[in-house]
Amino acid sequence: MSDEREEVGEEILPILDKDFENSIVDIRAVLAIQLTGIYYLSLHAKSCVTTFCGIDINDTQGKERISQAVQNTLEIVFNLAKVKK
Repeated sequence: MSDEREEVGEEILPILDKDFENSIVDIRAVLAIQLTGIYYLSLHAKSCVTTFCGIDINDTQGKERISQAVQNTLEIVFNLAKVKK
């Protein structure tokens, strides 16, 4: 599964690399952090049945909060891409 993720990533990431070229943002590092956080939250939700930072991603409201936070973070990162090195 991780090999497949990397293969798909290598098709998509070069496109994103162009948007972040010469910017202060390392988009691959940002996405790596986001993806590992999402993976961990998913595993935690399925195995621990407890909240994480007070958010229960097993319910709709919790999932929406996480989804909105990911979207907000990406918007911030894309705005930072305008800042050149």
